[in-house]
Amino acid sequence: MRFFLHVLLAITLISQQRIFAQDSTNTHALYIEVLGNQFNHTYNYEYQLHYPNNWHIGLRAGIGAYHIKDFENKFNPDLLMPFAIHGWYGNKHSLEAGLGQTIVSMVRFDIAEADKKRGVSMHTQFNLGYRYQKAAGGFQFRALYAPFINHNKTFRHWGGLSIGYVFS
Repeated sequence: MRFFLHVLLAITLISQQRIFAQDSTNTHALYIEVLGNQFNHTYNYEYQLHYPNNWHIGLRAGIGAYHIKDFENKFNPDLLMPFAIHGWYGNKHSLEAGLGQTIVSMVRFDIAEADKKRGVSMHTQFNLGYRYQKAAGGFQFRALYAPFINHNKTFRHWGGLSIGYVFS
């Protein structure tokens, strides 16, 4: 349910960006994040909305893999799919905060059926940290405190780093 609320919020923000961000150019970012989402790396796309007075919003979608092969050594990747909304304030050096959901699809051995079974779980993620990004685009760097709620039950402290490229 929270995931759908996040998607609804993202759609609302995208539809409102024409009203508030008429004087600026919206940008795109491609980056790799290490550790920030559930113990591994993810490849991410972010659509960035820029507002007056150095306020910015990013809508993010990504994908990563925890294991490529399952326990039978067959290609059957465990997937990580983060979706998030980030807000940051500043020109080149910024304070960033955000939240989202990571969908995890993993293959496990099911003892009752004596066979492999794919399970899907949701993990709520938060982030608070530093973002370096020039207004003109180019190199992007983020260092984040990125706690998450594992299986939406257990709170875990975590952190992450990302590097990427911003373009129009």
